[in-house]
Amino acid sequence: MYRSTVHLRRWPQLRRPESAVKPLSRTRAETARQREYDAGVPELHLSVEPYDAGVVVAVAGELDVTSSQRFSDCLTEAATHSDRVVLDMSKVDFMDTTALAVIVGAWRRQAEDGGLFLLAGARYRYTKALWITGLADRMPMYDSVEAALAAAAGGREDGGEAARA
Repeated sequence: MYRSTVHLRRWPQLRRPESAVKPLSRTRAETARQREYDAGVPELHLSVEPYDAGVVVAVAGELDVTSSQRFSDCLTEAATHSDRVVLDMSKVDFMDTTALAVIVGAWRRQAEDGGLFLLAGARYRYTKALWITGLADRMPMYDSVEAALAAAAGGREDGGEAARA
């Protein structure tokens, strides 16, 4: 009967000479740990800027389930400052349905309170959920923050045609 373990035990142990083993420097080891810790953690940057025509909430990064509560809090804070909120989505890299639910909730609250909630700079490639659900046709959308602020100053909510193309 053939036993592979018997043959494996007969092989001599291969060893590297001590001079061939180089320890990592402290900085490389720390960098490797930092990279491992940061790997897969998307960054999200939110800012609220007041303007004469309303408040602009700028979003940069990924809007997903891990950031939805923070995103919701930011939109709620913006709504307390003005009845006209412009959501700048020009730097959004990804958006899932939890972020979509936050946006729809903020839009409905603003509409119920008689305010405006406008989207600016949403790119189809990164915010497909808006188009797939049909909300891109229902929500007021503009190509740029400037166009949305101009519409907010005029009190209209018709949206920009180029943003929907």
